Amino acid sequence: MMSQTVGRIMLALPLFLQACSRPVSQPVAYNHKVHVAGEEMECKECHARVEIGFQATLPELSACEDCHLEAQGEGPEEAKVVQAVNDAEPIGWERVYAVPDHVFFSHRRHVKVGEIDCVECHGEVRDRTHPFTVATPPISMSRCINCHRAKNASTDCAACHR
Repeated sequence: MMSQTVGRIMLALPLFLQACSRPVSQPVAYNHKVHVAGEEMECKECHARVEIGFQATLPELSACEDCHLEAQGEGPEEAKVVQAVNDAEPIGWERVYAVPDHVFFSHRRHVKVGEIDCVECHGEVRDRTHPFTVATPPISMSRCINCHRAKNASTDCAACHR
């Protein structure tokens, strides 16, 4: 029974990962480098629930309001953000990271409890000049297992799989 379940997961996983790796179009060419390296903002300032929830939330308009009630520059992307803030219209970010339904993943457990820095899974975001359009680097079970082994975290299937 258990090997049959594992077999189904292994067959479905590549299809799921392929579906997740299709590029999405983000509504604003958000520059992480300007915000993270330049303004020294922390990831959790935009991804508010990263330390308390299962999912890191996509940036809400309230995260932009403090600085973008008025334009900080003259670019067209800046104008989109200022317009969204002034119209109180959500920006409409597209989620690029996801795990299959049979995987239990908690950002809180990894970031808060495990004290894992965001760059360990998401790479050097501070250097990105464009928003994510695909999961980069891609999520894979081998990356998760290697990290769990390196940190002496459980590698029992039931720890992450439902």
